[in-house]
Amino acid sequence: MPHSSPRRASPLPGGGRSFGAATPAGRTGANIAVGSALPHKSGARRRPLAGQEKGRADVQDLGRDRPFEAQAPAGLDSVDTLQERVASWLRTAIVTGRYAPGQRLVQADIAEHLKVSITPVREALRDLASEGLLSLSPRRGVAVRALSLAEVREFRMICAMLERKSGELIAERITEEELKHARWLDRTMWSLPSLQDYFAFNSQFHLFLYETARSPELTAILRRIHDAKMPYLPATFLRANIRHQDGLEEHRRFLDACEARRTEEAGEVMMRHFDVMFEHIEAIIAEDAAGAAS
Repeated sequence: MPHSSPRRASPLPGGGRSFGAATPAGRTGANIAVGSALPHKSGARRRPLAGQEKGRADVQDLGRDRPFEAQAPAGLDSVDTLQERVASWLRTAIVTGRYAPGQRLVQADIAEHLKVSITPVREALRDLASEGLLSLSPRRGVAVRALSLAEVREFRMICAMLERKSGELIAERITEEELKHARWLDRTMWSLPSLQDYFAFNSQFHLFLYETARSPELTAILRRIHDAKMPYLPATFLRANIRHQDGLEEHRRFLDACEARRTEEAGEVMMRHFDVMFEHIEAIIAEDAAGAAS
């Protein structure tokens, strides 16, 4: 399994540093700029994020248009070529539901939408295919990767073992400064107004935590698996509104365990956090398969 090149760190508000989603070629992923965090009352049940009250039929509404410039990361030094900017926009479009699993991507349409030439789009699509977000087929061309039920079950089995170990290593090795930054990311996520912004920050939160485990090979395996599941996140959150709230509370419990150096508890929380997500993805794929067969 290919492993990621070292990520370039970029400053973030609130202290600490952010690590972008490096591809196997060493390119950096989207750190979508969002507004400043608003105060949040601890323990309060927050309202559903924008779009979360809709049914699954409206999942692509979450990928509503934003200007190409607005999709650029905070700190353009982290994504400094047009090819990387296009890859960043595409990655965000996939994660937020603009492009669904199995959907074919037409280079000319993307280039026209972004007002760029075909070349950076073609190269960006190749990068995302190497990450596992897209599939390449001589017959169908480029499409958002669609997982089989068998693939998801295998990913779930692997993550049950490796996420536990990753969580334990994070609790053991995270520094006070890194924990402070993770707390800031967590607080910010509680006040984000939309799923689109939440997905971007949630990805950044987990990528940052993976870095603090200081186990690059383990992180590379887990990143490859989680990149493959990213297109299913919008449907998963729209399927289970409570999942968003539960996920935030699990973040808090995990950081509390890290601060207390309770490694076993941290590993258990991290494993369960992702296992529930894979459980929902399994159900979505099974339902889609049953619907197609009927």
